[in-house]
Amino acid sequence: MKRILPLIYFLLGLSFFLISCDALQPVTQSDPRMRGPIPIDEPAEMQSEEEIVLNPGTEVEVSEEEPAAKNGKVDDTRLAITDFAQQFIGKPYLYGGNKPSSGFDCSGFTSYVMQEFEVMLPRSSRSQEEVGQGIRLEEAKPGDLLFFRRSKGSNVFHVSLVLSNDEAGLRVIHSTSSRGVVVDVIQDSSYWREKYITARNVLRK
Repeated sequence: MKRILPLIYFLLGLSFFLISCDALQPVTQSDPRMRGPIPIDEPAEMQSEEEIVLNPGTEVEVSEEEPAAKNGKVDDTRLAITDFAQQFIGKPYLYGGNKPSSGFDCSGFTSYVMQEFEVMLPRSSRSQEEVGQGIRLEEAKPGDLLFFRRSKGSNVFHVSLVLSNDEAGLRVIHSTSSRGVVVDVIQDSSYWREKYITARNVLRK
């Protein structure tokens, strides 16, 4: 019995890791052993025409006339949200976590940050995508949320918070399974830029 118990604990721990919101992310962005997307055997969801695909090796097309970052002054609430979120850079990833003291998973992080500003979000990334209003990716501003699918027909598996969207790229903060709460530029990431990405404004009434 003493020999069997460690094996049972190992298998239970492995099963929790595999169902985390972004557990399939590689340890490093440039790791040549990076695993490809794994199909999700669930019904495809309806996609809005506001959803945009980021293909490998391509850049987000931002309108030269009205770039997202120059589309008027970013209001104080959005700046406060991004400042607050960045206080937690380096916090560890924890499946089901939604507190700084223990760690965050992806949706636990976004819900915790938004709750500070009286924006109540559902607990899962899939449900959070149903809140607010869908926007074009080039319109995403600080404080908006990005949602990630492995393909257009699959379900949301990850959510991040926009910090900036300008000539330097689409910069987000999120809780990842391998690195905890970090900042990434989507266009610079060989992992995230291959995903099907949607954007939502959850601050708009």
